[in-house]
Amino acid sequence: MAFFDDLGKKISDAGQSTIQKTKDLADTAKYTSQISDEEKNIKTNYALIGELYYEEMKDQPGDAYAQYVEKITESKNKINEYKNKIEEMKGRGICPNCGASVALDDVFCASCGQKMEKSEGQTENCESACPKCGNKLTPGAAFCIHCGNKIEVMETAKEN
Repeated sequence: MAFFDDLGKKISDAGQSTIQKTKDLADTAKYTSQISDEEKNIKTNYALIGELYYEEMKDQPGDAYAQYVEKITESKNKINEYKNKIEEMKGRGICPNCGASVALDDVFCASCGQKMEKSEGQTENCESACPKCGNKLTPGAAFCIHCGNKIEVMETAKEN
């Protein structure tokens, strides 16, 4: 009978050991996850500090930061160029004040009220309404998008 008692005790001890190891493994995973979350918080706050520094000091960065401020400014300028190209492909522009998408013929931004400047080569369309249906024409359009009427371009416009 002692044999079976020893065997039962060994099985019970092994089970308790397995349970403890499983608990330790779960706790380790929990703490590892919490460490990862805190590291993400630190990175986020580092980024926010850097962004605040950039916004406050971009005109006069310290010597140690000048190259990074310059790189950020260059990247922001490239992003704006790319956004403008996308909007031009859509036949739209971007408000320089708030970044909202605006129609090329808008005089003011609908989002912030900023007066829109005309870009080089952008002119007002001589014919602002279709002679057939009266709807507004898209600048440079050869046909009215509302009724399909062919738009006759004035000879002076063709010469320019």
